Formats: sequence, structure tokens, C-alpha cells
Amino acid sequence: MVDPRIVAGSDYRASDREWTRIDWRAHRRRVGLPGASVNYVEIGEGEPLVFVHGVSGCWQNWLGGLVAVELAVAAPEAFERLVLVSAAGIINTWRPEERAVVTAWAWRHFSPLFADRGRQIVTRPRLRRAVFGPFVRFPNRLADDVLVEQIVNGLRQAEGFEPALADLIRTDFRDGLATIEIPTLIVWGLSDRVVPVAAAASYHRRIPHSRLEIFERTGHVHQLERPLRFNALLDEFLE
Repeated sequence: MVDPRIVAGSDYRASDREWTRIDWRAHRRRVGLPGASVNYVEIGEGEPLVFVHGVSGCWQNWLGGLVAVELAVAAPEAFERLVLVSAAGIINTWRPEERAVVTAWAWRHFSPLFADRGRQIVTRPRLRRAVFGPFVRFPNRLADDVLVEQIVNGLRQAEGFEPALADLIRTDFRDGLATIEIPTLIVWGLSDRVVPVAAAASYHRRIPHSRLEIFERTGHVHQLERPLRFNALLDEFLE
């Protein structure tokens, strides 16, 4: 049965909030990799489903489309399906190098300040819009605790942000996308200001067995903005 809020278009931020009732500390793990120690969460049973967070993210806010594409191209036999959510890897923004320099400077100077003032930011409408407006279509509609979690756990990851962003800007996977033969779901927000929706069409055109879903009135983080619609779509595709 389709949730009536999805049909009516009133599903923005709607969620059963099951994640708030989970003791995530019991599921956190750490693994040592060459040059880094990585945190991850392992929960559930059955066939493995891997969620990868993106630049400036953390395990609470997974994105990671660029990494997923790279893995699918390098080791296609290891995966059965692929989901790309507002993925980087196709640069189609105006003057990306200059924008990356400005973004890195702002992140270096302001992210530690914001990370310590998460509750203050989300309770002030103008500041809330200024911080989350580039990523979220309607920042003032999302729950306070959801936004605070993104600030506290995401903005603190400032140390590796600049080199990761620099690598992202220099990476373009367009030539290798045709080799991805597994079923691929591409999900994009029509109002995405981080990776414009034109990149979605480019991914869809180049990946042979892909399906494109555009979310209207949605920014860069569908799983936070429209969790009911997104989760239903993900369940249907993976089944």
C-alpha cells in the first residue's frame, strides 16, 4: 500500500523515525586500512547492503556515489545492483575549480565553529537556512534533531575535506560508465544545488541498464528530505 502522504506530496520530512530508537553504539565497528582508521556500522542480517557516505558526511548520513561508481567499474562482479543518489563524478557546474577552493576555505574556517553550535543553528531560522540551504530544499521543515546530527557528526570531519574535494573535482567517470552492466537506480533532486540535475541525465544516458527517478522540490539529501518516498523506492528496487 502506498503511503497517502507520498501521493499527496506532503511527505517532506515524514518518517517513522525508527532510527532514533536504535542504540547505534552497539553496532559501531572500526577497521584499519592503509593510511586510515575507518568507522562503520554493521546491523541486520541477510544479503549485504553497503551504504557509503559522501564528502563531508559520516556514517549517519550516507551518500558516497562517486566511490560506488568507482567500485562498480573496477570490480563489477562484486555487486548485484547499484543505487546512485546525487552522485558526483560528472562535473557540470560553472568553474568547478574556483568553487572548490572557496568551499574548502569556508569549510576549514567555519565547520569547527558550526559543529560546536549545532543546536543554536537549527533554532534560528535565518542561520538554519544559510547553513542548510545549499543542501536542503526546505531546511525549516526538517526536524531539529535530524539537522543537529548532520552538524555534529558531519562538520567535524574537516581534516580530510580539502584533499577529498580536490580529488572529486578532478575525477570524471563518464568514459567508464558504459561498462556498468548491473541494474542501476539513479535518484536525484530537481532542486539539487550541490550536483545539478543535469548530471542525473548524463549518468542515465551512459549506464546501460539504469533507471532514473527525479524527486521534485527536493535538494541533495533525499533520505532526509523525503524518507518515506525514498525508502519505498529503494525497497522496491532492491527486491
